[in-house]
Amino acid sequence: MKDGFPAVVIKVENRLPYYDALDNAHTSKDYTGFIQLVAAEVDDSLDLYLSAVN
Repeated sequence: MKDGFPAVVIKVENRLPYYDALDNAHTSKDYTGFIQLVAAEVDDSLDLYLSAVN
C-alpha cells in the first residue's frame, strides 16, 4: 500500500493454493503461478471494494 498497490484479500479457499504457489515460486524461481494467483485475488479484492463503495 505504501507504493500505491491495493490491499489484497486472499480468500480462505485460496489459502492453500496461495502457499503452494508461493513455495513453488521460491523453490523453482518460476513466479508465473504466484503472479497469476495474486493478480486474480487483486481483481477480486478490487471488485469487493468497488461493490462496497457503490
